[in-house]
Amino acid sequence: MYSVPEDDQLKNNLTQSYNHAKDRFSKSRLIQDLYNTFVKQNTISLTLKNINELPFTLRNEQNDVVTYENFKGKLILVDFWASGCKPCREENPILKKAFRLYGKDNFTIVSISIDKQEHRKKWLAAIESDGIGDWTHLINDFNSEYNVIDRYVINAIPSNMLIRPDGTIVERNLRGQKLIDAIGNHLKN
Repeated sequence: MYSVPEDDQLKNNLTQSYNHAKDRFSKSRLIQDLYNTFVKQNTISLTLKNINELPFTLRNEQNDVVTYENFKGKLILVDFWASGCKPCREENPILKKAFRLYGKDNFTIVSISIDKQEHRKKWLAAIESDGIGDWTHLINDFNSEYNVIDRYVINAIPSNMLIRPDGTIVERNLRGQKLIDAIGNHLKN
């Protein structure tokens, strides 16, 4: 049976694979574009250590503007998802549990949907259907300078970042019980 390697091993394997493909298929625009995206994602992921460097400004369900400033001083889980993403929706019970356990302890969740504006009704229906309306929901703006998907180089969903009250990004892409445990640990420290 095949098992997925741990984070560092996986990153090393991916880096080797992308470097090999880039060299082997030097005339392929597709491979070169994939390689450049990979490099950009890793560069942003490695260099973006604090959300204050690239704060978000997006609209919520009521179409009000919400910024990172609204959440300063709290431990924040920024969760990237979409209404049509089955793995994202399957993660919602974990988010509900995290919010139920820690939502009164200087912790909150900010869910940022990558649904396009023309799918706004589907986005709102998914929030209602999944019973996840207790925390802040924002929708990405693909047509502005605040397009967080491009700014944070989010290439896959579900994806998330755990951010300390000072804005430091301390964890990324947590799932299941690891998410619950990480939130609890960071609230203790």
